[in-house]
Amino acid sequence: QLYVIVQSMLMDPTTRDLVRQHYDETHDILVSLFKNQDVLEGLVAVKMLIERDCPFGALKKIRTLFEIENELVSSKSTPEPVKAPA
Repeated sequence: QLYVIVQSMLMDPTTRDLVRQHYDETHDILVSLFKNQDVLEGLVAVKMLIERDCPFGALKKIRTLFEIENELVSSKSTPEPVKAPA
């Protein structure tokens, strides 16, 4: 979702302030939800790029987070083996 929000900043500059507000809210929610240090550092880097008005760099950084997120989701969806009682 963050990727689409940043894309929106590029596609329609007339709504940039509104979209930026939505970005800030979404960013804060993501930071509160994720505990993975790589994701958190990536989100900080994305925010810095947005603040420096580098949306293309932010999009590139967000794409690197997709793989980490996919690994986290797949590792949580893999059930742990159940040990038989002794």
